[in-house]
Amino acid sequence: MSLPPINTQMESRQWIVQLAVIAYLPISKLRDVLPDLTVYLAAIGILAILSAWLLNFPLKFTFGPRQKIWISYCFFLLALGALALLVSGTPTTTVLGSMIIIVATILAGLAIQAARFSREKALETALYSVACLVIASTALFFVGIEPANSWSKNLNYSSSLRAIGLFVDRGSMPLTGGGTSHSAASAVVLAGMITLRKFNTFGIVAIGCAIWGLLVGDGRAAMAACLGAILFIEVARGRFYRFAFVIVPAGYFIFSIATWILVNSPIAQLVGRANVAADIETGNSRTLLWGRAFEYLAENPTALFTGHGLFGHQTAGIIADNRFMIGFHGTDKALTMHSTSVQALVDGGVLGLAFLTLILFLACREVEKFRSSRAMLCAAALMTCMMVNGIFDVWMTPYFDEGFYLFGLVTMALIVRWPAGFSFKVAKKRPPMATPSQPQGVGFDGRPVS
Repeated sequence: MSLPPINTQMESRQWIVQLAVIAYLPISKLRDVLPDLTVYLAAIGILAILSAWLLNFPLKFTFGPRQKIWISYCFFLLALGALALLVSGTPTTTVLGSMIIIVATILAGLAIQAARFSREKALETALYSVACLVIASTALFFVGIEPANSWSKNLNYSSSLRAIGLFVDRGSMPLTGGGTSHSAASAVVLAGMITLRKFNTFGIVAIGCAIWGLLVGDGRAAMAACLGAILFIEVARGRFYRFAFVIVPAGYFIFSIATWILVNSPIAQLVGRANVAADIETGNSRTLLWGRAFEYLAENPTALFTGHGLFGHQTAGIIADNRFMIGFHGTDKALTMHSTSVQALVDGGVLGLAFLTLILFLACREVEKFRSSRAMLCAAALMTCMMVNGIFDVWMTPYFDEGFYLFGLVTMALIVRWPAGFSFKVAKKRPPMATPSQPQGVGFDGRPVS
């Protein structure tokens, strides 16, 4: 990994901040193979970022409108977490786990701002954080380490690898959960590294691990998102990107309506992984979940505006009514609505969905403004991957550590402008004013000075 040289004190501080921010995900997610150390690993990751931030404590910045929008969204999610602790039937440890990643994202964003990263450096750091997680997960897999807990049952073998004679369980990847989660992480790494032209040793290793991750995770949405992001960025070069934000709020409406109309078509089979299209319940049942969510919100208009806090689907009983999903995963406690927009609506109501849409709009508009930059094309690729995955899963929410961490850091780098808002706490001493040179021992009046 190419990191900046340590030539000055500021560069040294930036190097430390970058290392702490990148290391957080691999350290904290070691809980997947060391569950007894979950609390300690989370504390180590948080303290590393906090310490890196405090190194730049003499620097302060003023919160402008854009900074306020970004950090307000993070605190809004923390408020939803606090609400869930009061009313949700979800285990407290599960809710606290989601709140911890929000806190880590806030600290990482503030540390990056305090260290005065350039926008390009901030985007690169966000990409490297997920890349290191994918590399670590792949390395642990190949040395034979398995996750301590299976995140779901009956995932079966990867159909992509099975086609070439390899039989690998989709849920066998440690740290990232396997399946759609590992596929989504691999997709953003592959798209980001290619558009950023990172073909050094670290980049090649990351690309190789990402390709393996897409195949073993077998996530069709992630594969489509990765390919679409690369093609769109290379062809369109970021033009019209300000309209890309509608992918998340509108995408799931279009897709769910289409599959409902064409329920007996091959499209419905593809969506639900169903052998019989009419019996779409034999698949992953996303459309059933979305339909049940809209039914619930129509019957409970108050919930449409207020939401239920994190894991609102559990509080509302939306997941509990879907017996197939419970049978497929074995529990209904930690499931999601399999759509970022639906999840935002159930958790935070109309305000939650509007907040998310505003963040996406500001980020996408900023990409189009500066689309001539290679780093901004990389940001467009990352945003595209996250938004397409957001149609079919909750990638940009605190339910996925790596998804929300990347989403938070990328949007922070895009919508928050700095270093214009920075200032030093300690005023610099002004140099003494220059005086006209005079012969030594002679005053301004020409008389000798004693």
